[in-house]
Amino acid sequence: MNPGSDRVSAPVPLDREDPARGGRRASHKPLLLLYALARLKHDRQKEVRFNATEEIVNALLRSYGPWGSGAHVSYPYGRLVNDGLWHLPDRAQLLDAKGNVREGGARERDAPAGFTPEVLATFEREPELIDVVALHLLERHFAPGLHEEILEAVGLELGTRWPPPVATWHSVLRCSRPTLPSAASAGSRCASWMA
Repeated sequence: MNPGSDRVSAPVPLDREDPARGGRRASHKPLLLLYALARLKHDRQKEVRFNATEEIVNALLRSYGPWGSGAHVSYPYGRLVNDGLWHLPDRAQLLDAKGNVREGGARERDAPAGFTPEVLATFEREPELIDVVALHLLERHFAPGLHEEILEAVGLELGTRWPPPVATWHSVLRCSRPTLPSAASAGSRCASWMA
């Protein structure tokens, strides 16, 4: 990024392969996050429910995920909590010893989950960040030719141009735990590592 600029000047490199997964990127968390962003933006749902999410995101994982038909939404549904941006109210009752959601219990309770109150507050103050985060997730985890298809599959309509303002998903996650910055403060505080 150029000093003083409020835009990302170069696209994210396309060499995003993970050698541990046979050169494929783990897309389970991004797909769940994109689905949750769509529900928040278009339906004003602050939480998603496990049963509806499982049906939709498992189909997405079969199509776009690295593990084919063996991937399940239960993995990111519980594991995103560790990233500091996801809230799972019944976590203690739903997680096994390895930190994975027990699918039977999640289905029985139709377990709610969603962004933390801090993340929701940031999106409420700056709703354009929903599109910024979605664009970043797409650019970082999926080939450009899949972006429109994935957006349609999760039901997310974007209204933000690319490149986004400097407040990307990285600035939300890396520069601000446990509270999230505004777009302006994220740019000033994070300019050095984003340069």
